[in-house]
Amino acid sequence: MQAPFRDKMRLESETSAMETEQRLVEKRLAHREQVALQEREFAQRELERKSEAERLKIVAESQLQATRLDHQRDLVAREEELHKAQAALATERHRHAAALAVIEDATRRKQIDTSNMEDRTLALVRQIPAALGALKVNQLNLGDTSLHTLLRGLSRVLDGASSTMA
Repeated sequence: MQAPFRDKMRLESETSAMETEQRLVEKRLAHREQVALQEREFAQRELERKSEAERLKIVAESQLQATRLDHQRDLVAREEELHKAQAALATERHRHAAALAVIEDATRRKQIDTSNMEDRTLALVRQIPAALGALKVNQLNLGDTSLHTLLRGLSRVLDGASSTMA
């Protein structure tokens, strides 16, 4: 009688052990599925975070590139304006230099015209002090060339003055 009872107890014990083992396996399986699900969710969130970070990086780089291009465009425009201003300044300087050269040329021509129009008598009178200064009273010779030139000039002046008066 004890043998069937023992067999029954063993069967119940083994059944209980198998049921416990079955529950443990099911719990492990559920736990593994839950861990796998959490790992997938974590991997998906990590992938989303990386893709968002990459997108933000691309946006920031494109904004930085756009800013650089704007600054470079402004710099090129300013350099172009500077070159235009320098060219205009150089043109204006050349124009002023040409105008100054024309004025200087006209002034020289007027001086030449004025000196050509100067009365020869007046020029002789202006040269008399220099000629008299060159004369040496204590060495006066009648054949002296400077005295001869002076006397000839004076006679022309006096002849010219008497002919204009007559």
